[in-house]
Amino acid sequence: MQNLQITHGFVRKLTKNIRDAYGKEVPHTKTMELVADALGWQAGPLMHALKQADSPDNATATAPAAWFSRKEVPDLDGLGSLSQSAMEGLREIGRHKTGLVLITGVTGSGKSFTANSLLRQWARDTGRLGITAGEIIEQVIGGKHGDGMIVQNRTHRRELFREVLPMLRTYDPAFILFEDHLYGEDDLRNNFLDAIQAASDRVVIVSASGVSSATIIGAMALGLSRVSPHSLEEATRFFTNSISASIDVALEWGERGHPPKFKADVKFHERAL
Repeated sequence: MQNLQITHGFVRKLTKNIRDAYGKEVPHTKTMELVADALGWQAGPLMHALKQADSPDNATATAPAAWFSRKEVPDLDGLGSLSQSAMEGLREIGRHKTGLVLITGVTGSGKSFTANSLLRQWARDTGRLGITAGEIIEQVIGGKHGDGMIVQNRTHRRELFREVLPMLRTYDPAFILFEDHLYGEDDLRNNFLDAIQAASDRVVIVSASGVSSATIIGAMALGLSRVSPHSLEEATRFFTNSISASIDVALEWGERGHPPKFKADVKFHERAL
């Protein structure tokens, strides 16, 4: 198996070339996502491999190509990061007609992989239709899953729900996965409010970048309290009670050169919409 080697200098140079060519500043993480998407790979493991390099300026990050090129998203039990009780609880949510699952993790932690696995499991279990909405398709899961079906869609990050509306009329999906590639708290809060609305008559997954669900909820509640008559405590309770379950995903690295292990902390909430 060949290994992939990329330097921090390469990433910086590519980012500079994009800025010079298009006159727009692009974060290094966005450059990595664009490269990975173009190659059909996952960006997360590559970003973590770069972080593992000894010297940020000139070290080379090496990781097995299999980490990036894996296309097949497993069922929940194939993730190896969920307990049996957590898997059964998440599968039960998929059997309901409404619900909302929040999946959080830093870039490259495996949240998109977990979200896609959960959606795939629901489609297979129920034989119903799911759709995804996101700026980047990190894993290809579109197509038949048992008697179920998944349709993947690219959308603009600031207009997720607006672009999903025609899909709801066309497909009438039982499940929606909102893939989050947002950089502003206002965008995240507004799209999450749209996701709560969508969860009133179907089951929704929101994948959001953040260290934990508590951090995401706290940021959204603070923003909502500033633009509405609700107090911070009321806003926090509103977001918390809107969630059926939260999954905090992390990537645990062992010795250099060995594949990372996914970790997932699952909490079930008493949802009251």
